[in-house]
Amino acid sequence: MRLLCSASIYEEVEALRFKNNLSEVLARNPGAVAFQCLFGSKLFVEASEYLPAALLDPEVAGSLSATNTALQKSQGKQKTLWDIIEEGEQSDPTVAEIRKMFPLSMIGQGEMGSPALVADFPWGSLGEATIVDVGGGVGSMCLDLAKAFPDLRFVVEDLPVTIEQAKSVWDAEDPSITQAQRVQLLAHDFFTEQPAKGADVYFLRCILHDWPDDACVTILRKLRDAMGPESRVLIADMIVHPPLGSRHLRSAPAPLPANYGRANLFTGMRDMVMLAMFNGSERTPEQIDAIANRAGLKIEKIWECRGPYSITELRPTCIVSKL
Repeated sequence: MRLLCSASIYEEVEALRFKNNLSEVLARNPGAVAFQCLFGSKLFVEASEYLPAALLDPEVAGSLSATNTALQKSQGKQKTLWDIIEEGEQSDPTVAEIRKMFPLSMIGQGEMGSPALVADFPWGSLGEATIVDVGGGVGSMCLDLAKAFPDLRFVVEDLPVTIEQAKSVWDAEDPSITQAQRVQLLAHDFFTEQPAKGADVYFLRCILHDWPDDACVTILRKLRDAMGPESRVLIADMIVHPPLGSRHLRSAPAPLPANYGRANLFTGMRDMVMLAMFNGSERTPEQIDAIANRAGLKIEKIWECRGPYSITELRPTCIVSKL
């Protein structure tokens, strides 16, 4: 219990008497519970267990493919997590567990991360802007924005099965938004041509960290091709703060390391999970800038938020590089 108190999960109110602290959130929020349990699920644990072997295997360690990772090594199949969720046998208990847990865990992730994203970026300054939520799930983040900023309009894009679910979610949460035609729910694969041309904002929340660099360049280039001169891309992901610091981020005061040391530990742990599962990563500002440049974009500013995710704002450059 003392160890859990040191992690702020419980609080010792007097000698050997404890009360809920962070654990109270988990006790009352099924989404938050699912998000924490996701990383303890059989599929995620086995992939993490195989990560050392994958890093010592030259064919895997040097690979940038989403189908040649510790996950595939652990499962003995060339299937991504998305393949397993979509195509796996329901009778397989591992598949059944991840199918049940994953959608709820993504809701929990949004509930824990979205409030800071809503509060710490100047959405109100956008006026009557259109925000395209690329790979936005059912659009939970846009729902929060729609309620807080009545001038904003939204296009929520995801695969067809998710968009069907989104319709009932928006109707249930606030039918006045759909009745006012402030939101369009659009089936779209973000590896294909972006249908919403010249939007004010293209928003990617927890998308790029799931993919290797080349795939991220493809996703961003599809957006770059659709952008107008004043369009911007907003990437909401964890930012890896290098121990030596970054010109894009505020450094901690001495004698702390520039990245605040252990305060940045969870980002590093999450980075390793992304590597094991997808050959993806939580990226430093410099790594984000590198993939953005390849897609004809550049970092304008990083908005450091008070939650686990920050917002990286990208703007177009004049010249789009070739792969």
